[in-house]
Amino acid sequence: MNKNLYLTGFMAAGKTTVGKSLARALGRKFLDMDDLVRDALGMNAQEAFARLGEEAFRESETSQLKRLSRAKGLVVATGGGLAQRAENRSLMRAGGSIVNLELNLEKCKARLSPAERDERPLWQNQAALEGLFKARQKAYLDCDLLVNADQPVEDIVETILTHELPEDSFTLKLADQATQIISTWQGPQALKPLLKSRKVVILTDRNLAGLHLERYTARLENPLVITLPPGERSKTLRSAEKVYKEMLNNQVERGDLLLALGGGVITDLGAFVAATYKRGMNFILASTSLLGCTDAAIGGKAAVNLDGEKNQVGLFTRPEAVILDLKALTTLPRSRRAEGITEAYKTGLVASPPLAEFAEARIKTLLKGDIPQLARLVNYSARAKALVVEKDFTESGLRKVLNLGHTVGHALEALVKPRPSHGVCVAQGIKVIARLCLKRGLIEEHQANQMIAALDQLTPAKMQWPSVQDIWRVMQHDKKNQGGKVSFVLLNAKGRPLLADDVSQGELESAILELKGGR
Repeated sequence: MNKNLYLTGFMAAGKTTVGKSLARALGRKFLDMDDLVRDALGMNAQEAFARLGEEAFRESETSQLKRLSRAKGLVVATGGGLAQRAENRSLMRAGGSIVNLELNLEKCKARLSPAERDERPLWQNQAALEGLFKARQKAYLDCDLLVNADQPVEDIVETILTHELPEDSFTLKLADQATQIISTWQGPQALKPLLKSRKVVILTDRNLAGLHLERYTARLENPLVITLPPGERSKTLRSAEKVYKEMLNNQVERGDLLLALGGGVITDLGAFVAATYKRGMNFILASTSLLGCTDAAIGGKAAVNLDGEKNQVGLFTRPEAVILDLKALTTLPRSRRAEGITEAYKTGLVASPPLAEFAEARIKTLLKGDIPQLARLVNYSARAKALVVEKDFTESGLRKVLNLGHTVGHALEALVKPRPSHGVCVAQGIKVIARLCLKRGLIEEHQANQMIAALDQLTPAKMQWPSVQDIWRVMQHDKKNQGGKVSFVLLNAKGRPLLADDVSQGELESAILELKGGR
């Protein structure tokens, strides 16, 4: 959804207040048409009505609307009378959605102080005001969404977002079990019908508990909540042992339900714990990070780190459901958005060229936190990854292509200090692969440059590279290796990956040197 959202409604229905809150939630720009018209005319509405007449004022509104209708991704609070013109409604609908905030006249009036009513020319005559309110109702009803404005602003925004965001739901078959994937703005509501009156254990981390836990506990009956420190330091056997003991101390049974609420670390650890506690208990993942929603939570992998090396102890699991919590994406900093975009782009490069092209064309918008565009990225990426996973659940062949950039990336995570994020390391890894593929004649220079240019927007300008000897040493322990050979995912083109175990240390060094030199 890159269309504009236009808020209509009578004066004092709350268009400006709701619009500002809605724009913040969407990561978009807010504009108030009253301000635009005032600036264009050089006077406020009261002066314009008195000096120019209402018709001139309405013409100025239409002129400003024509300009706005050529833009994209705006949240616009319209003037109370703008929707009366059929031309204006056509302009709004051509490139956007019309959301009407419905509020009766008495409540509109109660929201204004006497001084505010004096500033509005149409409020001076009660009988005329009532006639005007009645006359506008038909135009207001010509909308895409009608919302009761007599409720808290946050509830109005929730209603609009639930209607406008591109949600998705599909079934992922993991071996012989169906897992429901639910991409939604209303994560806790989606969870409710899945509970089946079971005792619930929520596993989360301290940061996420402050951001999202209350939304979920409000819909659960006395859940057991287990919180861990945030970050990779919690993705260990020691953390798993702590969770096991906490559940044992609280008489958690196999038939109960574990809800892993968080990003990739928590969903990985939660799945690992659930699959091994008392030989397996039921679990649901609720992903709150873009990286998790686009990649980590999809596909059933579960693992913990060992001695600083990633995902060395793990197994393949089958959650009952995976909730991709779109509302949680509003709390992510830019760096975390970049991680998720990188993983989605990776999936596109190996499995879905349209997904890769979608990401390339919108990287700046996605990095800014445009929630509708991020939701589309989540939906596209989740489905693209699911298609690969269904064909190779246990990663015996095809699924390995999803590790594009990860062989080098995991080595960088282990070696670089301070430790960069997973997304940054994978992006650097994919850039190395682009150079390798170019040198091998698998792709053309413009293709390599296109990938590197896209990933450059998602990574810091500088990174202190470790020696190639150290990178090669760490890669010797990569879990994807076979027969003592380091395994790489290469590309013939977007959507045409291949596995290779014949990349030499010299080739790798040459590719890294070219990348570091910007050549």
